[in-house]
Amino acid sequence: MSAVTAFEARTRFGESLERVARGEEIVITRHGKPVARIIG
Repeated sequence: MSAVTAFEARTRFGESLERVARGEEIVITRHGKPVARIIG
């Protein structure tokens, strides 16, 4: 599981989707707190 900031997730959305498609789980954080999780 990886954590990325909301800004990073927004600017690199396509890359994040590729990582999730390969089976990775990504947690999106805002101000250091988890706010969303992307799973495939």
